[in-house]
Amino acid sequence: MFKSNQIYLLISVLYIGFLISCKNDTPVQSTAKPDQNNEAIIIAALQTVQDSLQLDEADAQRMKDIIIKYEAQTREIQQQQFNNPKSKKQVMQNLLKSRRTELSDILKPKEMLVFNKLYKQSLANERKRAAEEKQLSPEDRKAFSKQLQEYRMKSVLPKILEHRKALEAAMTSADKTQISGLREKIGTFNISIKDKKTACAAIEKSNKKAKMECRRELRALQKTYDPIKKETEKLVALLEEKSGTKTVMSAIENQRDIWRADLKQILESYSENEVPLDKVPLAKYFRMASTTNFLIINPENIDESAFENEEEIQ
Repeated sequence: MFKSNQIYLLISVLYIGFLISCKNDTPVQSTAKPDQNNEAIIIAALQTVQDSLQLDEADAQRMKDIIIKYEAQTREIQQQQFNNPKSKKQVMQNLLKSRRTELSDILKPKEMLVFNKLYKQSLANERKRAAEEKQLSPEDRKAFSKQLQEYRMKSVLPKILEHRKALEAAMTSADKTQISGLREKIGTFNISIKDKKTACAAIEKSNKKAKMECRRELRALQKTYDPIKKETEKLVALLEEKSGTKTVMSAIENQRDIWRADLKQILESYSENEVPLDKVPLAKYFRMASTTNFLIINPENIDESAFENEEEIQ
């Protein structure tokens, strides 16, 4: 009789446990450690996307913020254990849908198609490159950083100054006034975004309501760049067509192709793999070369300090 009661009790406990496991779909936290370099890899991959889609800095930053946010959430879900695999799949699908919705506020439908394909490829390339960089000796890392900096100072900065001064001389007074206004607007926008991000970061994680509200305010603030973007695009298109400035705008575009080809050689000298020319992350290493940054540069104030903090292997 005693053994029968024990068996019955054991069966009851197992049955109750089975019912609980079927009913509970809450994830169990994993003890896996997060990848500390993941965000840097994502940002590097997005630089290639930015180059390809010719996104300005504000839209590129919005895109980066969205991707980093959802990549972090996706990674967190991947590290969790769900009793019901279907629940995990549904959560992942919901995250992808939310990410797509936010990105569609920045990218046009055709750009979204390019993004989906290019980002996946670029992310894989950057993960591979990051793995290779980890294998570089301290001497190679130092040599790579030194070679990049020397190239910036010898071949990038002088050309940017040369072409930007040529553009300044070719522009009308109205063009110069508009660029000056854009420079002020973009500067004010960047400061406001930086301040809002600092404010959001200062809010305690436990205060989720305030965090969410601050992030909503940040997204709304980021959207205020849209009219600045349209004005910039309109001015760039105008300068590319006007007889006085067309030659300079074409010359700086050709110069970007030269920088990209040279950067490809530098990267490949520290890698066993070929780097496709269209995948060379020009904006990652030479951020001042982008169209918007080139345009709003004040040619009278730019100096070497603008190039001293570019991206390098850490």
